[in-house]
Amino acid sequence: MKPMYKFIIVGLLGTFLAFLIWEWWNSHPKISPSSPLTSLNEFDKIDSILQATVSHDILAGLAIGIVKNGKVYYENGIGYSNLESKEPMTSQSLLPVASVSKLFTALTLSQIMIEKRISQDDPISFLNIDKISLSSKGGKLSFKELLNHQSGLRDFSKIDRLFKIKSNPDLEGFGNSLIQNFPSLEEKTFHYADLNSDLIGFLLQKSTGIPFDSLVKTWVLEPAGMDSTFFPRSWPTEKPQIAMGYRQTFLWKRLEPSPMRKEYLPSPSSGMISSVNDLSKAVIHFIRADLGIFQQSLDWLKAKGTDVPSGFQHIRINNSSWLGHYGEQAGYSSLLIFNQQEKLGIVILSNSRDNSDFRTNLAKKLITQLMK
Repeated sequence: MKPMYKFIIVGLLGTFLAFLIWEWWNSHPKISPSSPLTSLNEFDKIDSILQATVSHDILAGLAIGIVKNGKVYYENGIGYSNLESKEPMTSQSLLPVASVSKLFTALTLSQIMIEKRISQDDPISFLNIDKISLSSKGGKLSFKELLNHQSGLRDFSKIDRLFKIKSNPDLEGFGNSLIQNFPSLEEKTFHYADLNSDLIGFLLQKSTGIPFDSLVKTWVLEPAGMDSTFFPRSWPTEKPQIAMGYRQTFLWKRLEPSPMRKEYLPSPSSGMISSVNDLSKAVIHFIRADLGIFQQSLDWLKAKGTDVPSGFQHIRINNSSWLGHYGEQAGYSSLLIFNQQEKLGIVILSNSRDNSDFRTNLAKKLITQLMK
């Protein structure tokens, strides 16, 4: 072999070895929580399931809430919200919930549209916003199409962001840029895109003259008693302590930081900050049907001939049907599901990327245990 080739191979191997050493040095060992000595009751068994999940799926922290028969049945946190400070994960820990945010954007839309006597089948031009007339590009889009990702809109690629729409620090700037550079509408088939919910948030803010985060707080969060939940528009003087996000390293069974970076604040599609404790309060209202404060909103969101509210995912777990939403972004994973017939709901939050479908697997185990 020629010396030049040997030099290249040695250089590549050295670079790869240096990367592995650097990755190990800048990461944290996986969490291995101890299991309960005995499993005398259902709570102990749930604890064991959580501890096994944290260890097997290499998670930094995990918090869950279970709502049963209209009440919080179980809440707990395992692992750490920050591996540097060893701050424990609890049901009160604040985490970005990623796309679970879309549920609360949909609820806010429904409340305001009910007030305005607008249906989800109506076009967004009914809000009488400048440059979104019925004859304009996008003006014929219905709220239902946006909620169900059937608008033809697709998220911007990196090239689109660079040349069509600049990154903006707020929702107002994002929305105005979007209207001026409205993307071409493709065939109206299902295509999951954050742009749908972000556009909804902008439309609500523009039509009411009230910041989106304030609308969500007034119409949804405060009535549900979710006092710690918010969409950050601008961080307060004392920034709330948010759990650090993590992901598994490339080779080692270790964890490295993976924080969330938002393009603009607040993000109606994925920017909500919440806790298991607060989300469990929302689930209580979801499963209480007519006794819950969200039932009118759920009815508005339901299209004719379906029991699945627009904006909510229909999720099959253990051969049963659930409503809710998955969320995942950067080093965070979330899942909120509920079943009104079973009067059961589950919230799963983790400050770790889901590389092994742990949310679905954990939900399956919890549902199996709870329905015995």
